[in-house]
Amino acid sequence: VLPNRPLLPAPPHRPCRPVKLPSAMCKGSSGLPEVVHCRIAIAGAGFSGAILARQLCKEPGVEVVCYEKSAETSVRTHWTQPVTGAGLNLNPNALACLEHFDPELAGKLRDIGLPRMTVRASTIEGRTLYEQDFVREGLADTHGCRVRWDDANTLIRAEAGDCIRWSSSVSSHAIQEDGTIKLTISHEDGSTSVEEGFDLLVAAEGRYSDTRSRALGTPPTTFGDVCNFRILVPNTQPNGMPWPAELGHGLFDDLQLIYNETPSVDTLAADSALRTDAEFTDVVLRSSPRVGIMRIP
Repeated sequence: VLPNRPLLPAPPHRPCRPVKLPSAMCKGSSGLPEVVHCRIAIAGAGFSGAILARQLCKEPGVEVVCYEKSAETSVRTHWTQPVTGAGLNLNPNALACLEHFDPELAGKLRDIGLPRMTVRASTIEGRTLYEQDFVREGLADTHGCRVRWDDANTLIRAEAGDCIRWSSSVSSHAIQEDGTIKLTISHEDGSTSVEEGFDLLVAAEGRYSDTRSRALGTPPTTFGDVCNFRILVPNTQPNGMPWPAELGHGLFDDLQLIYNETPSVDTLAADSALRTDAEFTDVVLRSSPRVGIMRIP
């Protein structure tokens, strides 16, 4: 329940609607068309949408249609996670949860990544703050995984099967008098279509979900004290040469966090406007700036 928001009225109760599952949609575990008692639409085939679609497709009597804006042959470029392969940490608890209900998918994610076993933190001057092994020190029951974002997204979408409708997105929805949900679908060529008879619509487009905003309103933006920048660099020496054999994978492997000793504006240019920007100094300087470095496939 969101604060300061009234509960939405429940749709009227109605009996199940047995219908035949179209051959293009997900099928039951037998691989044969089944009688459908529940139709579910998922907006977005990112991590949550594609993994949910994969699980629901295994349920008898459930028809799943997942609408994804990007094309099947590519992962959509995003300013925070470019197609060029920004790194993604799948922390131990995330992998443990996935292994609990889908060990096959968890294993495939591990196959395309590197183990996420430890985290080490130090200051820029070299003072060690901590170094922890998740499993050995009892912080988790399993290790995590380091993957390329686009590799992982491509994998989970492929594992969701043929229930994904590519190059399409949910542009609007309406609850009908009988409680079913009608969707307006936008397509890559600019056309739209209407699809009806859904029992549930899942907003899985991420933090900026249009579906969620239409249903609950757009939440106000609140700035915190964390600002992330991502950059990929070759795992080589500064001159481009490979690392010496005695260094193995290079200077870095599993995640390392490097902190400034104390937040300060002293490193800014003398004429920088940020030195007197109250919003900057109040927000940014409340936390110790850090750099996180890890090797990815």
